[in-house]
Formats: sequence, C-alpha cells, structure tokens
Amino acid sequence: MDWIPLGQEEYNSICQKVNYLEIKNRPGRLYQEVSKLPCTLESKVKFILQHWGWDGLPRDEGKLVISQINNFRLTFTSEVKEFIHQIYGLSLPMKKTRSLGTVEDIYGGVLRFKYPESGWKDLFITSKCLGLKFHDDVTPIGYMLNYNGFSLSGQQIDGWENPNYKPVGAWTYELYLGNNEKIYFWDSENSDGIGIEADSLISFFACAFGLIVDTEKVYGYATEEDFELMDEIERSWNQG
Repeated sequence: MDWIPLGQEEYNSICQKVNYLEIKNRPGRLYQEVSKLPCTLESKVKFILQHWGWDGLPRDEGKLVISQINNFRLTFTSEVKEFIHQIYGLSLPMKKTRSLGTVEDIYGGVLRFKYPESGWKDLFITSKCLGLKFHDDVTPIGYMLNYNGFSLSGQQIDGWENPNYKPVGAWTYELYLGNNEKIYFWDSENSDGIGIEADSLISFFACAFGLIVDTEKVYGYATEEDFELMDEIERSWNQG
C-alpha cells in the first residue's frame, strides 16, 4: 500500500456516489455504501481512512512516538516507520464479517493505533517473540478492541459507530506489523490466541471495514515454549 491519498477528483466522485453528506456521521452505512462501489479495493480503503482523518502527511503523534522509540534504541523497518508516521493516533471503527462454515458472524470493534500509557516493554517483548516465531521483523502498532453491542445498561448498542465508545465485556488483540505488510496479532488478554491477521495492509483494512470477508490466515495459541522465549527476551531486556 502506498501512502498517497485519493486525488480530489476521485474523492469527490466517491462522495457523490455514496451521498456522503447525508451518511458521513453513520459509519455503518458509509462502509456499506462504499463497499458497493465499482472502484478498486485500495481506493475504498483510502477513502475510509481519509474520512477518519488520514491525509498522507506525517502525524504529530507518529513523529513523537518514533522519537521516543529511538530513545529506547529500538529498531524498526522503514515500512513500519512510515506506517506509524501516517496512522499512529487514529481510532477507526470496524465492522468485520467472518465466515464460520455456513454461518457468517458479523461483529464490531475499533482499531486503535497507539501504545498503552502503562508502557511499551511487554509489547516489544511480544513483538520480538512473534518475530522469532514467524521469522519476520515485527513491531507493535496498536490494538484491536473486539465487541458486539456491550454496554453498561445491557442494551445492544452498535458502539462501533463511535470510535471513543468503551464497552463493558470487550477484549483486545495486540496488533503488530511485519515485513511485506503482514499484520500479526496476539490475544494476551483473553485466550493467548496468536497468528497472522492479514497478508497486506489493504486486506487488513478492507476486512476491518467490512469491505471483504475476513481473510485471517493463521490462528493458533501461544505455547509453553513461546512463554519461555518471552521470559528469556525479558531477561535480556532487563540486562540492557
């Protein structure tokens, strides 16, 4: 995926076709209408990213976090650096459709491209473990908050319409970016599920926005060997 926004003419054309002014505050409807367009999948993804504030310029949040990572003497690829420059700090409501045999499971959530305020140590230890496991250079990029209508009042609320919605009962997957745009995940909060979320940034965002059916390629669980490896990585980290 290149980080060049849609030209004004193409952007305006999509706005007109989906009746943007009427549905721009209704992400569910917006995603649905964009999915019907005859344009390329990349154009659809870029349009939605631009809707949420991406403009192709390095974001202040991204520049700050990269300088902080450099202070820790941590390394990352140029692809990861560009991703963080472009996307870090954004929250993007998602609506995924996953095929479960003959049943399609539709659920919501939000992508939050930022690191926890509690610190980065665990994320970077996990990324090192994932890199060794999948033979890749892997860097944390944020997390995916999964839910489908949780609320304090017990009512079914489409919270994914609001990127700041904080449901009760939700859980998070940490997200990591490797070489060649592969997206990895680790469900450290709920099940220790581990795997490859998508083979490219376009398919990752397209799945998240419900433009295509979920393309998750690999799924498994962290093993005892994985946790032993993480302990070893942490010891090395603590020793500097």
